[in-house]
This record gives sequence, structure tokens and C-alpha cells, in this order.
Amino acid sequence: MEQGPWSLDGKLLLLKEIIVGEQPAETVFDRVQFWIKANQLPMDKRRKSMVMAMANKMGSFVDFDTSDPFGYKKYTRFRVEIDPSKPILRGMKVLVANVHKWVEFRYEKLPDLCYLCGRFGHCAKECGLYDEKVPESAYPYGSCCEPRQ
Repeated sequence: MEQGPWSLDGKLLLLKEIIVGEQPAETVFDRVQFWIKANQLPMDKRRKSMVMAMANKMGSFVDFDTSDPFGYKKYTRFRVEIDPSKPILRGMKVLVANVHKWVEFRYEKLPDLCYLCGRFGHCAKECGLYDEKVPESAYPYGSCCEPRQ
């Protein structure tokens, strides 16, 4: 499970560890974990407590990547568990010296999702928000994707 998220033919594949005594018909697949890169997070905010606060606004904090202890990379990396039925967050504002700064999120191994509404399970042309007059470059979720590996 830790290597996920998993996808099959570009579609999100939800997996869950088996719990002793749980009936297969009662198993609920309502969580998925992603590694996320928080781009341009200010240096003084690149600490586990800040990342935990951001992750808990998205879903549930899982892990914090400590491979860059001095914060030299352009991003801070963390793992979060989210509800795949809700739109993903593209980023969030962080208070820095009494000013709100936008921190963009980049999801690793992001399967296909609708670039209009940010939900899994359909593409933009199948979305209720689809308007053929709006160019794809104007879709709000196009920049959240890291190429699948």
C-alpha cells in the first residue's frame, strides 16, 4: 500500500488492507494516499508541524519527507490520505509575515482526473462543468499533475 496510489489504465484503483473479521461486502474503499510536493513553501514554514497542519486540512497527515533537512529544494514533500470522492486541493494560502502566500500542491502518481472539477472518475468532457467554449489551458486543475511513473 505504501507504494501507491495505484492506477489501472489511468484510473484510480482503491486498495485497502484487510482487517481481521471484516466481511468483504462491508469493506469501504474511501481513502487514498498521495505524496504531495508543496511548491514554494517559505523556508521558515518547512517544518513537520506546518506540513501536518496543511495535510490535516486536506485529509489526514501520513508522513513527512526528511530527505532535504535544510530545505534546499523548491518544494517540501509530505504524504496525505484523502477522500477520493472529493475534489483535490490545488494548494492553499499560508500566512507569512502577515501576508497570505499561495503554496501550490503537486501530486505524485496522480491518476486521471477531471481538470475542471478536480475529481476522479470522469474526464473534462464528461463533467457537468464542461463548456466547449472554454479552452483546456483555462482548466483549473491541469497544473496539479506530476507525470505518472
